[in-house]
Amino acid sequence: MKLRTWIASGLLVATQLAYAGGSRDVPVQESSMLLKGDISVDATGTVVAHRLDKEESIPPGVVAFLRERIPHWRFRPMQEDGVPIGARNTMRILLVATQIEGGGFEMRLQAASFDPLDEKQGYTLVSQKMMPPKFPREMARAGVSGTAFVLVKVGRDGAVQSSFVEQVNLHDWGSEAVMQKMRESFAESARDAARRWRFTPPTRGDRAADASWTVRVPIQYLRHKLAEPQYGKWVGYIPGPRSRPDWVDPDLLLASPEALPEGTASLLAGDGLDLLTPLGEGT
Repeated sequence: MKLRTWIASGLLVATQLAYAGGSRDVPVQESSMLLKGDISVDATGTVVAHRLDKEESIPPGVVAFLRERIPHWRFRPMQEDGVPIGARNTMRILLVATQIEGGGFEMRLQAASFDPLDEKQGYTLVSQKMMPPKFPREMARAGVSGTAFVLVKVGRDGAVQSSFVEQVNLHDWGSEAVMQKMRESFAESARDAARRWRFTPPTRGDRAADASWTVRVPIQYLRHKLAEPQYGKWVGYIPGPRSRPDWVDPDLLLASPEALPEGTASLLAGDGLDLLTPLGEGT
């Protein structure tokens, strides 16, 4: 479902990161790049076309890497009234480059997400009230950035029954104890905000009869708007461990949430294309 995109922004504070361990001096071992575009498939789930936004801003090696792989992806065919149909969806891809012995980097596809370009009214969960969380004061003073991936269980009255932080990724380094503190601070902020959100449940289609609905919402914490990563550029990437609540079917959480749009609630088992090809394959 499309919601207004927002970023939890803290005040820009000149204070440098002062945690024990000197995280600013730790060399970055992994970097990430989030790319956007669209993809078209036919009624068999075969890719017939794809496009990357601002391709001229993306390193040529990355473009070539994706051109080799995307055409070989296969999707579960979408259906309309029980009949397989072709479809065009938005596409978001998260790439990760890992430093390897000898000083080079190895690139991999970390996550991908696909959403319909148009959504039928009444067929999905829609936000009523989604106030952004407050930037944790201590993290703002330290100049730390990160992204929290929140799972929210919504009841038939549209109120949030449960909120759970699935993963927290960081863009700033430190000792394991320091980074754990960073993740906990962002997770607490995200959970507290999510408990107050409200939604309008679907009224049409198969999902309208569900007892509850679960959505994922990535929340990006930036020190200030200028800290937002530039499109087509690599940024420091420290993935956090993933966990899951007992109220979600584990099979629904197999795909990584890291390529979902920030500030947008995505319904689990939603209407987007379902990629069958493992991300590590496709050549």
